[in-house]
Amino acid sequence: MGHRGNILIHEGGQTYGRTAKGFVHDIPALVACGPDFALAWAREHLENASSRLHQVDIWDEVMTEGAILINLDSKDLIFGSWEWLPDFRRFDEIPEELELYPEFPDIVRELLEVVRQQWVGWTVTLALPAEFATQETLIVRGQDLTRPLITDTNAPETGWSREQIREGFRRMFSMTHEPFRTKLAGVQL
Repeated sequence: MGHRGNILIHEGGQTYGRTAKGFVHDIPALVACGPDFALAWAREHLENASSRLHQVDIWDEVMTEGAILINLDSKDLIFGSWEWLPDFRRFDEIPEELELYPEFPDIVRELLEVVRQQWVGWTVTLALPAEFATQETLIVRGQDLTRPLITDTNAPETGWSREQIREGFRRMFSMTHEPFRTKLAGVQL
């Protein structure tokens, strides 16, 4: 589908955003970089967009494969994507469980723990893009999300240990592109 996603910042009661291609497969790495890095990255991508968000400026739920919303007013981070594929050329090196991370509750728990360590003082929520950031649905606070959320899945766990999951994250982070890779080198796993 072209790896389409929505980038949104909510600040001063206003929501700004745009669509983008190509970033959605590395959303877990982007948010693991922490708020300063992610916000600077999002602002840089919004500079070329029309300022105030209009519903037509973002993809609909059929086209949206990933999204990130940073709410500076309430300190909410909401992010989500269908898969994690930092380098498609190394597809064969990526375990399916990590690629399809939203489907595995144990990977989701560990990822949220890693991200929350970077976003201290923020509410961090993982949700499918169609649940919070599309033309049809725009939610700017995690507490306003309704079920079903990714984290409300009944899927089986991988059976991996915490250490195996974290080692998987290290591998995924090492495959990501710059400037994410340099920033992720300092993330405690």
